[in-house]
Parts: sequence; C-alpha cells; structure tokens
Amino acid sequence: DGTPLVGASINVNYGEMGLSTNENGYFEIQLPSKEVILVIRYVGYKAYRESVRLRGDASRDIKMLKVANDLEEVIVTSKANVN
Repeated sequence: DGTPLVGASINVNYGEMGLSTNENGYFEIQLPSKEVILVIRYVGYKAYRESVRLRGDASRDIKMLKVANDLEEVIVTSKANVN
C-alpha cells in the first residue's frame, strides 16, 4: 500500500554490514564496488533479496510483499539472573 516500513532490517552479504530504515522508511548505505547481496527483512513481510552492483549515487524504490499471518498468539520467555 506504499506505507514506509520504519525499522526494516537491511543486511549486505548476509551480515557483512547492517542497518535499519529511518522514520520515513529510507536508508543510505555505501556499497563496495563489487556485486553484493542486499537482504531486507520486516516482520509480516516476505524477505527481499537482490544481487546489486550500484555505481555512484543511486536510489531505488523497493516494494515488499505482505505475508499471511496465521499466528494467534506469541509467547516471549525471558530469563534473568538475580543476585
């Protein structure tokens, strides 16, 4: 629907570099001159993967696909040490 995804996870080459999108859904990154794998993840959306080689200042619009969410409940467990 075109809504910016705030806090989407951006990884280059599966963890070599990482950052998140800003409050407007934008990110800026300096890529090496070689071809890299760009991976973007956001909860509720299909992961986006693309092999890219960008030169100079370049921009692109990336649209991610929503996935069906069949979860009815999420349980988070935490463990703490108490001294």
